[in-house]
Amino acid sequence: MSTLKVGAIRGVSASSDALTVANDGTCTANITNNLSNRNMVINGASQISQRFGTTSTSISSTAQQFPVDRFIVQTNLGSGHSHQQVADAPTGFYYSQKVTCGTGGSATGSNFGRYRTTLEWQNVIPQSGFGTSGAKQLVLSFYVKSSLTGTFGFTIQSYANNRAITNTYTINSANTWERKTIVIAADTNSAWVATTAIHMELGWDLGEGPDRGADTLNTWGGGQSGYGYDSGTKFFTQSSATWQITGIQLEVDHTGSGVATDFEHRSFAQELALCQRYFQKLEGAARSFNEILIGSFNTGTEVPVTRFLVGHMRAAPSVTISSTMSDYDIEPFDQAPSSLALRHSTIKEICINAFSPTSRTVGFYAVLSLHTAGALITISAEL
Repeated sequence: MSTLKVGAIRGVSASSDALTVANDGTCTANITNNLSNRNMVINGASQISQRFGTTSTSISSTAQQFPVDRFIVQTNLGSGHSHQQVADAPTGFYYSQKVTCGTGGSATGSNFGRYRTTLEWQNVIPQSGFGTSGAKQLVLSFYVKSSLTGTFGFTIQSYANNRAITNTYTINSANTWERKTIVIAADTNSAWVATTAIHMELGWDLGEGPDRGADTLNTWGGGQSGYGYDSGTKFFTQSSATWQITGIQLEVDHTGSGVATDFEHRSFAQELALCQRYFQKLEGAARSFNEILIGSFNTGTEVPVTRFLVGHMRAAPSVTISSTMSDYDIEPFDQAPSSLALRHSTIKEICINAFSPTSRTVGFYAVLSLHTAGALITISAEL
């Protein structure tokens, strides 16, 4: 048996026993890095947009809004800003997330302007080894395109364990897709523990004030109140500026090379299922069929109706029901409910009390139909 030393095969160790070749031509590789399931970011290719589709939407100064699933944009700088899923992307991608600045504001004090996503601890901490002496560095990669050039800030932090690290990336050419790589130092601090209270947040600085940022780079320290790099370009201060991002990947650097691997593409169905752990919605006749919830009358006018969710959500979700009762129908009686109210929710199902304007026999089977395009029930277990 002979041994072939190789160091240029991605995912294969460059040690002397990396690839063992037998006399009959068969070989055994010492694989040290699995190339599937590397990307810890959900919806990094900007495919899923359950809330807005490709509709341009105004950015609120207070609410957390999702241009695409799992990504939040927030700012209280200026006014008239918008965000949108757009069919403009680098080669190998179709969609990106686009933010357009209306009238720029001032990134002072505790003002904020950020773009972020949040990861659950079990998707990051065990494989990265954070909080132990064996912690490994992380590599973030993404494609970015902006009308602005300059140095921009990026921060990873966890409010729950009071840890944060700030890095930068540079946009060299305006309105040109560029791929960026940021190497994030390992963190051995024992605050990273295996608990659902620990989340890792990735935040791009689009206008964080000095009270929400730092100037020390690539050094883990106590948490901060935002994602800012104090000396960086502040997007939301520049009227009519645009900023786009896609192909976002965060991976553990098992080899210590600091090199990002190719973006790990997942199918639309896979990405949607991952997003539905955090957000689902039931819609009316805007779709090719009406969504329904099923139950039976437990009093003359009250019928609890149930809908099983797609998979298991992260936690028992909050439920919002659009309020125009004529958009719904209690079948087979062909009557709009007098009111709807959440009865309970679990990670597996939601149950809604539908109140009938006409008394029925207890035990009668009934279906609540989302009867028109205006009917909408949103189900959220976001971090």
